[in-house]
Amino acid sequence: MKYRKLDQDGDMVFGSGKYSYLMEANAVAQAILTTIKLLKAEWWEDVESGTPLFEQMLSQHLSAEGINALDIIIKERLLKVDGVISIKTYKSEVDRSNRSYTATLTVETAYGDIANFTINL
Repeated sequence: MKYRKLDQDGDMVFGSGKYSYLMEANAVAQAILTTIKLLKAEWWEDVESGTPLFEQMLSQHLSAEGINALDIIIKERLLKVDGVISIKTYKSEVDRSNRSYTATLTVETAYGDIANFTINL
């Protein structure tokens, strides 16, 4: 798998030849982040695509049901990413004062495991 690298600001990297791309497990990791961080209705070509963060997490006021629903949605979206075989471990935490969600997981990919992978929303 080959995936265009993103810089620290989330912009695509151009002009560095082969260094503008990620390969294999690193490419899958980048694909996971971009898939999860794409919000529902954000992409003009498919407004139904994306993670319903606001619809699930924020509408539930960070209740246990809302967090559980978001966990399920993220896991389902993760399993649809090219190169992902399974989710081996998954732990999510919510910081209610900052209204933030962090998931730490281990993902089995076609190129090996990605351990201690973190998703911050």
